[in-house]
Amino acid sequence: MQNESFKAYVSSLRRDDNTIWNPIKHKKKPTASQPPIRKNSTPPGPWAKSDKEKAELFAEHLSEVFSPHDDDPNPEVEQDLATPVHQHERLKPFTLNEIKKRNHKVKPQKGTRNRTHYCHNA
Repeated sequence: MQNESFKAYVSSLRRDDNTIWNPIKHKKKPTASQPPIRKNSTPPGPWAKSDKEKAELFAEHLSEVFSPHDDDPNPEVEQDLATPVHQHERLKPFTLNEIKKRNHKVKPQKGTRNRTHYCHNA
């Protein structure tokens, strides 16, 4: 039965649709190795080989490296936030004629000449 199944599989492979290369492509790929790791301490810790051992070692490393955020308020920041924001000087209103005068000083960009021309004549 296995022989018949293999014959059917081989006969279904075609060169024109590249199915003949699929089995070979997968055989050439190298298998990714999962090297063991160990804690970087003095003296070095034991090797972690299984996924569970690696996960535990990584969790231990993260608990040593990261600490929770300090929730105590900083008095300088609190005082700065409590200070009212200074109001800025109001801008002087401008007229449409002032905009047109400024617009004439600006050189039109390539491709926008016609739109600028119509805008100035309005």
